[in-house]
Amino acid sequence: MKHITSKLGQKTSQQSPTSGNTSALFKVQKTLRHGLPYEPTALAYDPIQRTIAVGSKTGTIRIYGKPGVETFLSHDEERAVKHLLFSTNEGALLSITSDNCIHLWNLRQRTPQIVQSLLFKTENLNVIKLPILSHWIYLGTEKGNVFVVNLETLTASGYDIMWNHTLPKSHKVHPGPVTCIEEHPVDPSKILIGYENGRLIVWDLKNREVVKSYTWEKPLSCVFWISDVKQFVTGHIEGSLAIWNYNTTKAEDRPVKVFKPHEYFGEQSSPQPCNLITKVQWLSTKADPYLIFTGGIPGSTSSHYITIFHGRKREYLNLQKPIVDFFVVCESSFARDIQNPTVLVVLLKDEMIAIDLSSADFTISPLPYGIRVGVSPVTTLSMVTGCPTSLLDDLQRYHTATAMKHWPVDGGEWGRHVEAGTDLAITGHQNGSIRFWDTSGVTLQHLYTVQLRHLFESGKTSTDAGESLVGVTHLKFCPFGRVLGVSLTSAQIIILSWATQDTVAMVSVLPVFLAQPDYQQFDFDSMEEETVSPTLDSPRHGPAVNTPDTPLSATSNTDEQKRANHLLSKFGIEVPSPASTVDDSKAEPMLALQSKSIRQSAGLQVQLVIQTVTHAHETPGQIICVELSSGWGLLAFGSSLGAVIVDYIQRTILWVQSNMDLFHLCYPNLKAPLKPTNSKSKKSKIAKLGSFNNAFEDDAPPRTPRKATQRGKMLSIIRRDKSNESPTSLSSHRKAKKQGSGGSMDSPNSPNSVASDNDNANMASSAADPGNSNIFENFLVQRLCFVESFTDKDISGNVTSPRRNPTLWIGSYSGALISQTINIPPGEHRKKIPCQISLGGSPMFLKSPIINISALDHEGSLVNPAVTHWSEDAKRKKPKTKKRMGDSELQSNDYLVVCAEKSILVMKLPSQNSYARQKIFDNSYYLRSSVLCLDNGSTVCLACVSIMGNILFYSLPQLKLITNIPFFGAGNARSLRTFQCGTNGHALYMCSPTEFQAMTLVNKNHLMLPESLPMVFTMRDAPEPPRKSLINTIFKRNSVDRAELFGPNAGAASPHLTEKILKRYDAHMEAAVNEVDRVRQALNERGEKMSELEKRTEQIRMEAENFASASHLLHMKAKEQNRWF
Repeated sequence: MKHITSKLGQKTSQQSPTSGNTSALFKVQKTLRHGLPYEPTALAYDPIQRTIAVGSKTGTIRIYGKPGVETFLSHDEERAVKHLLFSTNEGALLSITSDNCIHLWNLRQRTPQIVQSLLFKTENLNVIKLPILSHWIYLGTEKGNVFVVNLETLTASGYDIMWNHTLPKSHKVHPGPVTCIEEHPVDPSKILIGYENGRLIVWDLKNREVVKSYTWEKPLSCVFWISDVKQFVTGHIEGSLAIWNYNTTKAEDRPVKVFKPHEYFGEQSSPQPCNLITKVQWLSTKADPYLIFTGGIPGSTSSHYITIFHGRKREYLNLQKPIVDFFVVCESSFARDIQNPTVLVVLLKDEMIAIDLSSADFTISPLPYGIRVGVSPVTTLSMVTGCPTSLLDDLQRYHTATAMKHWPVDGGEWGRHVEAGTDLAITGHQNGSIRFWDTSGVTLQHLYTVQLRHLFESGKTSTDAGESLVGVTHLKFCPFGRVLGVSLTSAQIIILSWATQDTVAMVSVLPVFLAQPDYQQFDFDSMEEETVSPTLDSPRHGPAVNTPDTPLSATSNTDEQKRANHLLSKFGIEVPSPASTVDDSKAEPMLALQSKSIRQSAGLQVQLVIQTVTHAHETPGQIICVELSSGWGLLAFGSSLGAVIVDYIQRTILWVQSNMDLFHLCYPNLKAPLKPTNSKSKKSKIAKLGSFNNAFEDDAPPRTPRKATQRGKMLSIIRRDKSNESPTSLSSHRKAKKQGSGGSMDSPNSPNSVASDNDNANMASSAADPGNSNIFENFLVQRLCFVESFTDKDISGNVTSPRRNPTLWIGSYSGALISQTINIPPGEHRKKIPCQISLGGSPMFLKSPIINISALDHEGSLVNPAVTHWSEDAKRKKPKTKKRMGDSELQSNDYLVVCAEKSILVMKLPSQNSYARQKIFDNSYYLRSSVLCLDNGSTVCLACVSIMGNILFYSLPQLKLITNIPFFGAGNARSLRTFQCGTNGHALYMCSPTEFQAMTLVNKNHLMLPESLPMVFTMRDAPEPPRKSLINTIFKRNSVDRAELFGPNAGAASPHLTEKILKRYDAHMEAAVNEVDRVRQALNERGEKMSELEKRTEQIRMEAENFASASHLLHMKAKEQNRWF
């Protein structure tokens, strides 16, 4: 990190508890992956082990056993998985990727690995078939050929079935690709091969000849044997099903019966063209059989339908999403036996469902796995750590959607239980749903779902462009108070609280008026200085409603107009007459709530809906951030039009500030008159204002009270955006920031790093262009934080309040940091007396958007926001009074940690002096940051994720760089954008639209992981095949030994056909051998050093003995001399 420098301010006498941190404490590593693989392409099922495998387009595989048993596999290269196949009851899995490579996975270990791979160089694999309890694989290709591969050695046999050998001599037309291969259920020496042109043959493996052939002009897509072995059924491209007789005496036979099940689909009176049938199965029972197939429906949504025929019952199930594949769980796994199907499992594009075939209405149930992440597109992600265990139990208890009671897939075994904490992941979705997930264990568990769509009228819930108006944009959840704050794309904020009883009532609504002023009326070419005293010296306390310097939202248009007129007068703007004003009537909300009582089930219930409204000719601004404090009963949110604080206990609005109001809070002594001014004198007037001393500059002197002459640099922090863009477009400003001078503002070599008066004048004149309306938009609220801190102080920086005050810290897009002190009535007066808001101190400035705000106490421990602990008798409990701070504590300093995109600040409170700082001068910047509390809170540090994919750790409060670990790849925007980190070192991000990737930042958390991983393979006895019947006795003479037929006697396959891939494993073996050699060499060196040490020790011992004898002789000689004298 040569681009990162550190500057420390005044150091405290006591040592921080994190001063002993070392880089060995941190190890960033992926741990577990949750969810259904994104864009699934293949499905497999082991009927004996009872495990499911799902392959994806990105080359990932996920295996499911009984609930709680899941494992994740990934190929070395991101290639789509075309086919998956279990080796039944053998603990092996075959995967075929898009490069025609067969991979053999060993499932007999906790972390399955690829044993070996086989690449087909000249053939494109189209069909794979592995008969049950067999070790020989049939592979059909697009050229119409069939090859045989040994499963144990994964080598191609010399036995092959070429397409030209299957045709009569009179037929020379290529039959097309192989579409299906099925082994005869009774006679294993016969296989049924189907080609795309509609031709089917029965091939005798022993005699290498065609026994029977079937021809139809309809292209073939699938085939399935009927259990009586007398017939088989085929599906075709035009949507028809055909039944064929196997025991025929004709050389070429045609189907016995042909029918189109959906030719008259719906209310159509005439035949309609149907789509292809992708898969068909005919399953027998003791009564009526089941005919199950997908597709065959007219129209473009044919892939969404699955059809079930059972006796007279016909069900056409529209699953609303494309079907990838399906399988049926049967009581018997042998095709020639009575199957008795019980459950139909269907793999869809972004989920997997189960259909109970034993129920009368074919009930559809979700699977008991955490795979419904991407049922609706995820729009926001939040992570909550350290939740009470009672919360997780209650969430699961009140969960309404339950999985199938008797889930037949029960393979694998759990790993050893390891206490990993109680972590929650909360996802907001585009359809207005909120899902709670338990991420504490090795598997993702769906706990609870909240639906918000039913709150609104069933009319228009999306824009003309197709964007959902009920999509969740931001979440804030308090696990102790069980309060949830949610913002929607329709600029509405919903507060939900926990209830144990069902309710039927009207939903309370609280409107908030937020409007953007007409920027074109402002004349920024003339900046004049006010003569009033700074607001920093004005009184702090008192109701915000009664203070003219902090305008609030009024409850009527008259009060709102007075507020707007007052603000305009503060900026020296002439208030136009009422006749010339625009239409200021308030617009209706983008979504209308239902006007009737709404029934809500026990659990999280809607307590209050906050609707942001604006002028009739405008649209409400988008919500940027939401902050919640259950202990104070307050919710704050920032939008593209301003910031709002709401008291959801009293259901009142406490504080409303537009972007212009926030600008006024930062620079209360500047006004902008509308009168025309001379452009030549403009710069000289601004130059007289001097340079604004930013306390966070590297060369800044100790912070002093603000003076009236320190104004010149106030526009330098908002000089980055110089394009005329929409006032509500936040993304456009970020784009302009990256393309503009975003990197030059913090560079020490830049001429703007220490701006002179003339430079400030030039920057101010550029940013204050009358046509440039983004001067207030730089004060978009980026981050909000409720925390108890020292904010009230006098001019000398001494504390004027005997205790920490509830404070809301506001971070803006321009880097401005504003604090608002909240006076909350104590005890029983909380519900009667309104809270009061006042400015908590002078604004601070960083030069980049603020992304995180946290507070530390005088001992360096993290200060958590006030919470209230939920319980059923919470109302009857006496509220606890806050302990006042002692004199020794008042003399200490608290710390505020502010992380911006280009810098990190630790400042002391209440003096607001800089204590430590880190800056980035290259093109990188921070995207996410979080304060970590490790070792039971004894170690506190800051973790930051940069745009380059690095994770940096800093000590607190010294802000010294501990380590910098590259983790994310370049361009991994989704992972960086959705990264969430808990205070315990656990992190989570979305690696795909349907998958979570869990990771750990601490080495200790990773050490306990291998012991808790499950096993997907267990030793099970294979079921006995059906008893031999007369048919078995007849075909016994035709049984064949596959090992003898396909083994060495068949010869070797063509050397140009396949290639054994062992380079990867040779590299692993070479690395292991090198490691062993290194250890052996180290042991030899250690032995040599020990021998040398022994020699030196012996030499020292001999020298010591010689020295002792010489000393003794010298002593005796001296003694004799003394005796003589």
